[in-house]
Amino acid sequence: MTKKIFWQDPYLTEFETTLNTVNGNQVTVFMSFLEARNVIMEP
Repeated sequence: MTKKIFWQDPYLTEFETTLNTVNGNQVTVFMSFLEARNVIMEP
């Protein structure tokens, strides 16, 4: 499920998350932050 953190706090500049996996220079995080305006998501 997607949490819309941007809508809760549009001035958020930092938050804490958990690293799920690290494989060389590839890192998977539990949560990331993306500002919602002017973003087009295509399948």
